[in-house]
Amino acid sequence: MRNAFITLFFSALSLVAFPQSADYHLNRGNFLADNGDLKEAITHYSKALEFDPKLVQAYLSRGIAYYKLKQFVAAIQDYTKAIQLKPDDDEALFNRGVCRTKSNDLAGALQDYNCAILLNPQYAQAYMNRGNCRYKLNDKEGACSDWQRASEFGLHDANNENYCNDLKANQN
Repeated sequence: MRNAFITLFFSALSLVAFPQSADYHLNRGNFLADNGDLKEAITHYSKALEFDPKLVQAYLSRGIAYYKLKQFVAAIQDYTKAIQLKPDDDEALFNRGVCRTKSNDLAGALQDYNCAILLNPQYAQAYMNRGNCRYKLNDKEGACSDWQRASEFGLHDANNENYCNDLKANQN
């Protein structure tokens, strides 16, 4: 009886002293990521997802860590899962668009920026990135339009006026 009590006591103590939960691992991952230990942060985000496979913030945070490590395919997978769980997350769509741009999937990135803008019509950085995407896809007018919108919503450096004015002059 005494041994059972001691075992139970130390088991309870270990749960208090060493909590194991999705929130614990998410917070630990965030701490590690903030301090530059991205690989260990990813380990904790993964553990958080073992506890709660629907924890959107763990997918988003792990996606950011993968992005910073230039592991774009893994980041895209995490953002995709976050979007499946929370389809109205404009930031997840934007971040996936950035990763797709880095992976040279410009059509996919354009789709993600379009969706982010539909969800948040004043998302200046999404207009800026969509403009850059359009420029790379040879849609110069669309690029200028997006850069202008980004500028109107606060990214004043986004408007490439010299290029866009030259484009307009050449069309006339």
